[in-house]
Amino acid sequence: MRIGWLFAFAACNSAQAITADAPLPTDAPAADGYMPVDATATVDALILQPQSVNLTWPLGQAVSVLAHYTDDAELDVTPYATLSSSAPAVATAATGAVTPTGPGSAMITASYMGVSAMLSVTVSVPTLAVASSTGIDLFDATAAGSATPKRSIRGTATTLGDACGITTLGGNLVVADAGTNTIDVWATSDSGNVAPESTIALGFTPVSIATDGTSIFVGAVDGVHVFSGSGTPTATITGSATTITTGAGIAVYASELYVAETAGTYAVFPKGANGNVAPSRIVGGSVTGLASPTGITAGLGIVYVTDATAAGSVQMFVPAASGDAAPFSFFNGTLSSPTSAALDQNMLLVGTPSTQQVQSFLITSLTDAGQYAPLYSLDGVTPNAIALF
Repeated sequence: MRIGWLFAFAACNSAQAITADAPLPTDAPAADGYMPVDATATVDALILQPQSVNLTWPLGQAVSVLAHYTDDAELDVTPYATLSSSAPAVATAATGAVTPTGPGSAMITASYMGVSAMLSVTVSVPTLAVASSTGIDLFDATAAGSATPKRSIRGTATTLGDACGITTLGGNLVVADAGTNTIDVWATSDSGNVAPESTIALGFTPVSIATDGTSIFVGAVDGVHVFSGSGTPTATITGSATTITTGAGIAVYASELYVAETAGTYAVFPKGANGNVAPSRIVGGSVTGLASPTGITAGLGIVYVTDATAAGSVQMFVPAASGDAAPFSFFNGTLSSPTSAALDQNMLLVGTPSTQQVQSFLITSLTDAGQYAPLYSLDGVTPNAIALF
């Protein structure tokens, strides 16, 4: 017959017995978990769940630490285990969580009561493509400071004259070139002074570019031109009814096309619009906070619009916004005349040519309107446009 509970915790190679009425050690787990009855039971192993993780920056992973006792009992000791990383530049570890910080591999060590166990972590980081008037530079999205590109597409063979827009489609970089009035295509793995793998000659000067995963949408002062791999547009949204006069920035989200206009508005069309058609709705007015929209991107239920005024801001709207609608939120901080934006996972990257920077912001932290410091700031670049892949 059991008379009361006995609890035992192992420290180094010793065991400590405690009655139910006695206080627990300060480093002991909460009493609502399993506590071995056998006073001689000690921790002989730690079990990590999961035992290996593949992370895509910036999303982390919860990790549980179970203590296995010599009497075959198991206890969740996650809050009391110490986690450490072999490579903090790849991943950091704190109580119950692993957070990616850069590309590569790391080992996370969990320690509790003198016993340790390890899990392997592999981190993938998206590539940031920065289009400028002189070429394309590619960085890890975590690049900060005066980082050196991991690859570049530059030189006379590229035929680049003024790369003004960039996106990805089917494993390719698709670049709008305002200097040659072309769409140039390279494999995302290309590097150096290499000619485009294909080129689409345009009968107009491109300003911006986007894709829905199938078609290419090119913004211009006369409207939006849609291509599907050849030089003949499959659709053209143009004419006075469209209200498009600059085509400064475009984005495709869900079933709609968003076109930013530097006059202080953005227009929304059905993705399949064609001809001289009026927008489904226009967002603009004093309440919107939009003065000179130039870049636009959308994802996770939010439309992000960069405003290229001297003060600089990113206005955030719900996709259904219409008229003189207040933004869902906005932020500025160190931004000055931002002109482009790219979205990946929980990160928003913003290009600011005036300060030669690409700044990265964690979306989940942008809960209230105001000033936010970037998580990363890549310096010494002149981004006409940016893309993530």
